[in-house]
Amino acid sequence: MTKRYLSFLAGWLLAGAAHAQQPWQPFRPGLSYQYHQAGTPGDTTHVLRLAGAGTAVAGTADTLYRFPGMVRKAKPSAATCSTVLRELPDNLFGATLLGQPRSVFVLGSPNGRRLTLRPRYAVGQSWPTGLAGLTASVSSRTVEPVLGGAADSVVTITFSDGKLLRLSKRHGLLEGPSLDSYLNGRYFRRALTLSALPERGLGTALTGFKAVYDFQPSDVFQYSNITLCGSSQRQDSVLTRQLSRTGDTITYTMQTWLMVNNSGGRYCTAQPGTTYSTSVTTLRVSSATTPNVLTSYVSGIGYTQPVLSNATQFGSRPTYYVYAATKCPYMSADSAGLGGVNGYVYDRYGTGLGLVYHIYNTSAGGASYLESTTLTAYRKGSQSWGTFFRPTVPLAGRSGQAAANTTAFPNPFGEGLTVGFTLARPQAVGISLHDALGREVRTVPAVPLGAGAQQLPVPTAGLPAAVYTLHLHLAGEARSEVLRVIKTN
Repeated sequence: MTKRYLSFLAGWLLAGAAHAQQPWQPFRPGLSYQYHQAGTPGDTTHVLRLAGAGTAVAGTADTLYRFPGMVRKAKPSAATCSTVLRELPDNLFGATLLGQPRSVFVLGSPNGRRLTLRPRYAVGQSWPTGLAGLTASVSSRTVEPVLGGAADSVVTITFSDGKLLRLSKRHGLLEGPSLDSYLNGRYFRRALTLSALPERGLGTALTGFKAVYDFQPSDVFQYSNITLCGSSQRQDSVLTRQLSRTGDTITYTMQTWLMVNNSGGRYCTAQPGTTYSTSVTTLRVSSATTPNVLTSYVSGIGYTQPVLSNATQFGSRPTYYVYAATKCPYMSADSAGLGGVNGYVYDRYGTGLGLVYHIYNTSAGGASYLESTTLTAYRKGSQSWGTFFRPTVPLAGRSGQAAANTTAFPNPFGEGLTVGFTLARPQAVGISLHDALGREVRTVPAVPLGAGAQQLPVPTAGLPAAVYTLHLHLAGEARSEVLRVIKTN
């Protein structure tokens, strides 16, 4: 017992010593740093991440890390069909981060300027930063919680111009100015505060696929789409959510309701008319398939605006956009006479909403093609935004007849209505109630139910006396059962 205790004590002391010797580091590989920018309209948010795990510097004990550059729109090049973008080498904190022994860090810019941080210096001890006329010193050391998590050692560095930089030993830079403003006079100074470390579960993440596609069962999204050949309206009701074992993929099962209006035309293959369909669809999202804002930089995608909170659009949820433009001399020999093909893709993403706006536009020789999709309404928990629509033609079952095993009681109904049905197998079931014009007036979000006899109540308070159509949506069978119900006074 004594040996076990001594062994445990030794291990605990070694672990504590290892933690004590853990180097300070402004940014750690593998972590995404989400910063709130103070004093900006719309609460601009930046996300920063080191590019790679670092490279050992030959002949030294140093490690060199690189920041991804910022991408900006540039003048198009008519010589090749390529994305019209230009990557700037500097980021919010320069281009490189050099880690040296004893927790010395040097931020570098391609213009040759360097800024040195020494978080382990004694309180009151100053050092030259490497920039003319600028020194720094450690002004305080404290132990405090970080982003609502456990307490950690925090050091405050004061620059000779009065600006403060606060670093957490375990988590990195907590607060301070954007250091690119010291390294490059072209950049204005931003006041930044750490608001989330998603990989460590600290703070509230606004970007990344888990935050953007944070859907939950019973969430409902409706979209409007316009193309050259017509328009469509779509409703996606989230039935299930499953996170992969590794945590890098989320799979959603949705009940999709689609109404397509084909206008027809010279370049359209579908016949004019309106079609309706229901189906169960699958959506898989991951970091590999979803743009992740990395301080205005998305590799291989295009120009990205940092997160903006818009109080008048999409229910005040933060959104950001990805933009890419192309210019081609011609796409094939028979299109050479068109004088080049120009186009752009503009996508806007919302936290918890996924893709909220998409537009694709291309033109050549005076002809143009435009396609757009817009989120028009959603329900997430108690939050509801936009105006919901429903097709004006009821969606019947496969046979087009009334429901075979569904009953509603009492019918006619007064203050309450209950739907009874039998399921051959477990599945998610939802209900919608429509008036004589086909407009949805009540909804019971889809819920998973077991096989056998089931009942679901439908809220009917406030409905006027009339004839209604009730739709029982069986997600597992990709169909709806329909029956008529009557509301009395």
